[in-house]
Amino acid sequence: MNNTESSECSDNGNDCDPNWLLRSLLDAEQDGIYFKDRKSRFTKISAEHAKKKFSLDSPEAIIGKTDFDFFDEKHARKGYDDEQRIIATGEPLKNVDEMETWPDGSVTWCSTTKVPIYDDGGSIVGIVGIARDITERKLQERHLQQVTRLYAAMSQMYQTILRSRSRDELFNGICQSLVESAHFDMAWIGLMGQGIQKVEPVAIFGDKYDYLQQLQPGNHDTPTGSGLVTAALREGSTQVVNTFQEKPSGEPWQAEAQKNGWNSCASVPIRISENLTGALSVYSKVPGYFSEKEIILLERASADISSVLELIDSLPVRRPI
Repeated sequence: MNNTESSECSDNGNDCDPNWLLRSLLDAEQDGIYFKDRKSRFTKISAEHAKKKFSLDSPEAIIGKTDFDFFDEKHARKGYDDEQRIIATGEPLKNVDEMETWPDGSVTWCSTTKVPIYDDGGSIVGIVGIARDITERKLQERHLQQVTRLYAAMSQMYQTILRSRSRDELFNGICQSLVESAHFDMAWIGLMGQGIQKVEPVAIFGDKYDYLQQLQPGNHDTPTGSGLVTAALREGSTQVVNTFQEKPSGEPWQAEAQKNGWNSCASVPIRISENLTGALSVYSKVPGYFSEKEIILLERASADISSVLELIDSLPVRRPI
């Protein structure tokens, strides 16, 4: 049989070259299929997966590489440990949802199945994996959950608004609601002193890392001076960073936030009688937290805060008898 004949199936379908069948499968498959050796090095990969997932010009370019060449340390280590456990025990990993974090900070999701490969003698010589991209579904599920939690937080905030008779009570209750009900990692409210470079925190909740204290709030080199809060007050609009790696600045506020494990944050201006007064800021460990819906809800919360501040400021001051 010559080379041309060996790359095709015979008419009766019983004489297919296994290598040709495998190449055909890898070329046609839309889901990711890949093979690795005992050291978790890629040996084969489907063409579409190589192009879309790893931005490679050809499937052969991945041969000999590992997950450490593409993903961040945490995700690559998890994948490596899973594969080495499969090779050691023979127990497969089936339909596991995995979050993939890339070196630029971007995040994707896939449903992963990995099973051992045996040679003719019954020894495990590597693994074969199948990865289906489920990023869109995961994002939809996450945003739905986030919006639901934000609505719950706003409901709690309205209770705070109805009870509050002072600024301190209002501000502290709002920050607490955003952390406990919306599941933000930290929330704080800052009001302007002498211009936007001197924003002082008046309420903080969830700051278990002493983030603001570490940065000496009020100094122009802190998040209250040169970060999102200042930008929100300068522009008079909501400012968002959805992945800190997207806007590396080297500023202390950003470095400290990353050290605390936060990936997303937003600052929303607060107004009294249309005058910029301060900002509400929230932080999350979830990359890409803020979509349009989350931002709209936070801006609605800011508008409610502004309305209540106007009402509180209009109340007569009670004098001691």
